Amino acid sequence: MNALRAEDRVANEVLRLKNLIEKDSVEKDEGLHSAETDASVRKAIHLTAGVCAVVATQPLPFADILILTPIQATLACRIARLRGQEVSMAQAKRVLRELIGIFGLGFTAQQAAIGLYKLGLPGLGGFMTIPLVYGLTYGIGRVIDLYYQALATGKPFNRREAARVFKFGRKEGKSASR
Repeated sequence: MNALRAEDRVANEVLRLKNLIEKDSVEKDEGLHSAETDASVRKAIHLTAGVCAVVATQPLPFADILILTPIQATLACRIARLRGQEVSMAQAKRVLRELIGIFGLGFTAQQAAIGLYKLGLPGLGGFMTIPLVYGLTYGIGRVIDLYYQALATGKPFNRREAARVFKFGRKEGKSASR
């Protein structure tokens, strides 16, 4: 019963986030790299990282990936729009899966750590994952932005650069969450 209520709260939070991100829409920027567009992308990444961190406090171990992926896919759609690309939610999820494949083991290890926190420290474990989830989502957002910038400019997407951006973004996001 408690888990069902937690799932309902999470579902409501996901819908609220999607509406918030779409409401904060900015018209497509012809420059795609203007300071305003870059600021809008950073704002969307921070907002999504914050929401994911809060949502991850839900008590169900190992359920986070099922809950967070649609939120992160919504972020991918938002960044794509800001960078001049129109994508569907299905396309955004595909891109997200591809990009997560770049930093696979690190992502898997962090998801396992989040689940183990919740198993070992019920209740408190969810709150201890806030910086971890914020950093992870922030790093993913930075890589999504790199991907759509490359797509918008016709440049090839560099997987090594993406791994570097993820690592740096994850650290930057973790610091920002504290």
